[in-house]
Amino acid sequence: MVMNSAFTTPLPLPAELDFLRLRYRPDLHTLVARWQRPVLPAELRQGYAAILQAAEATACPVWLVDLRGRNAPATAEAHWLNTEFLPQLPGRLGGLVCLGFLVSPHFGEQFALAAVAIQSASYEPLTVRYFEDEGRLTHWLAQCPPGY
Repeated sequence: MVMNSAFTTPLPLPAELDFLRLRYRPDLHTLVARWQRPVLPAELRQGYAAILQAAEATACPVWLVDLRGRNAPATAEAHWLNTEFLPQLPGRLGGLVCLGFLVSPHFGEQFALAAVAIQSASYEPLTVRYFEDEGRLTHWLAQCPPGY
């Protein structure tokens, strides 16, 4: 996805979040979150809290989360993401939520294991997919059910 500034809205973040960039794509009604570097466990939680805050501010339940600049989460952080963070999203965002994660081939297998845990937990109405190609991810997000 080309991030043309005419079609994106940068979202303000606290100064200490130098590891995350957020943009809202009104043309696609998609929130784009790009992790900029490997993060510590506390930063991972801070980052996801900032993403959720931006999603609530823009009323946007469709997310493209670029994990390529970030390290794979440790087991405890993956557990937090799967059991605490993701299950709250439909309630916080008013229903259907569609999340597409962009991963590098290097971490693809680790993130794929997390995806199996997420999908087996079945957080209706939350749909999560992992991609190594941004074009395919963008296409998939565009196919999210109507009403997003």
